[in-house]
Amino acid sequence: MSTKNNLLFITSSCLGDAVLTSGLLKHLVDNVPQLSVTLACGAVPAPLFVATPGLKNLHVIHKRTYGRHWAALWKKTCLEKWTHIVDLRGTGVSLFLRCGKNRWIWRGGGDGHQVERLGRLMQLSPPPDPQLWTQPFHEEEAEKMLADRGEIIVFAPASNWPPKTWPVDSWKTLGEKLLSPQGLFPGATLLLMGARHERSILEAVAHGVGEKKCILGAGDVHLLTLYACLKRARVFVGNDSGLMHLAAASGVPTVGLFGPTPSRQYRPWGKRTAVAHCPEAQVLLKERAFRNPQESVMGKLMPEVVLEKIAGLL
Repeated sequence: MSTKNNLLFITSSCLGDAVLTSGLLKHLVDNVPQLSVTLACGAVPAPLFVATPGLKNLHVIHKRTYGRHWAALWKKTCLEKWTHIVDLRGTGVSLFLRCGKNRWIWRGGGDGHQVERLGRLMQLSPPPDPQLWTQPFHEEEAEKMLADRGEIIVFAPASNWPPKTWPVDSWKTLGEKLLSPQGLFPGATLLLMGARHERSILEAVAHGVGEKKCILGAGDVHLLTLYACLKRARVFVGNDSGLMHLAAASGVPTVGLFGPTPSRQYRPWGKRTAVAHCPEAQVLLKERAFRNPQESVMGKLMPEVVLEKIAGLL
């Protein structure tokens, strides 16, 4: 049977923002029959979408001066007549493409969580939850990584902005308390997730907790394999980051740590999620962060507070 519908889905270059848009993609995949999907996004989140049902093309956007990357995308997509276009970058590209049925272009979504704002773009209430697809290979690799390691606890102790990164010593204390004989997960294995350039932070946490108790997933593991690992974990704790949103999308109980960034808009989305806030006001932490952009402002968030949030989820 020939394909009757084709979708151009333009999403973010940031990992977390791309995860949050995945609910709209899944809504269309589930509800539009015979849908062929062409997806465009940045290089970092591109691996998230390789298992999308009906995926025909995945265009990786590499930023160029004077917006030439958008001209390059237009050249790749201008010969098609699209039935659906979702442009979550608000680019001019989508205005100059033929589209027969539905065209949604992001212009900002008002107040609320980013998932709610995205839902309003397509008049979806409640908004669809972020969710990704995996291939059998990713599930098999996750099984190999976690084989014979018992219960799995996941930390993502790094982030793309030092001020919103919880100090390494706090991560060590939390890990020790969780894995101790008197802790919530005695004898569990700690899976540490991060990008390749964040490996030193992961190694510092592993050294403090005990390297034999830890697995490092730092840049050399496919994102969808990490997603499959998250589905098998007991709990996830992470800074406000893309991995936090990936965890929440997987369904694992997720605790997000917030200080200078707005939890109202970017908290982990889902029923089994919680936020541990720094005790200081967000606006004050943000001011300190911009004054000292290479220093963490998260030091006053105590591990005991995070432990309470974890226990509450469980």
